[in-house]
Amino acid sequence: MLRMALSKFKGNIKDLLNYFNRQKEQLLAHTLGMNILKPTSDDIPYGLDFLMRDLEIHRSLICCEGQHREKGWLLIGTPGVGKSLLAKYLGLKLNYPAISFNISSVMNSLVGQTEKNMYNLCKVLETFAPCIFYVDEFEKALSSGGQERDGGTMTRSLGILFTWLNDTNAPVFFLASANNLDPNNNGLALTRKGRFSQIYWVGEPCHKARYDICKATFERRKITVLNELIGELSDKTCYFSGADLTWLINEVITEANHYGYDSDSPEFKERLMELVEENRCRVEIMKSQYDALRQWAKAYCRPAGLPPER
Repeated sequence: MLRMALSKFKGNIKDLLNYFNRQKEQLLAHTLGMNILKPTSDDIPYGLDFLMRDLEIHRSLICCEGQHREKGWLLIGTPGVGKSLLAKYLGLKLNYPAISFNISSVMNSLVGQTEKNMYNLCKVLETFAPCIFYVDEFEKALSSGGQERDGGTMTRSLGILFTWLNDTNAPVFFLASANNLDPNNNGLALTRKGRFSQIYWVGEPCHKARYDICKATFERRKITVLNELIGELSDKTCYFSGADLTWLINEVITEANHYGYDSDSPEFKERLMELVEENRCRVEIMKSQYDALRQWAKAYCRPAGLPPER
């Protein structure tokens, strides 16, 4: 690949590096289901103040070599609260490539091939280091394993991954997120000391975080609204996730453009509040589904930020 790049872009280092990186990304995606996340300056996870404080404290140990490095963090929480966004933010903040990985891509029907794919994944990460290795919905890999389902293939593969992460001296920072974690089974296994350096509960944003998310979303769409409207929206959206708030604002802007009313009109505010009430029932059901996990997390996880108001 390097030889092809050198022959194609003689003397142009910038184009050579861009070409080389594109080819490398395609190879990773094709062979191991890995993708390099593309962070932007807008990828800011609001409301994770405690986690950000810990990030500054442990920053010198992230993506460094040796057994005393920060090995990895586990993020447990409800959907849409910014766990995936955090992976992009860390890549941008720390200036390391953030690699997203779909763990089901290592599965293969041939005997022994899944374990071999996991070994290859570990070797690729070693050569790619320093990097941030992100696995979303990690609980799906845990629930798919087991002797009765796949002959223990996924359990053995995860064992290979955890053993490598524990033994390697490569500067790889492992970031995993989980939504529907089973506290009585997988939860206790994952939260034992030494498996992850830090375990966080990432819940719905607090009032200030909701205000910041709404303000940033309006600014991203280049829409000017009064601070009073943003404050009222923040007051009425307790337990709404960041994804919920972003969708509400984008939806009302789309409808305003279609029907031709401005962002400072009464119709804009009225429709925005209508959307909040239309989605309140769904948000309350989602909250009730995660109440048990939220209570369990108080004992086993560190809060990533302030909780939403009651």
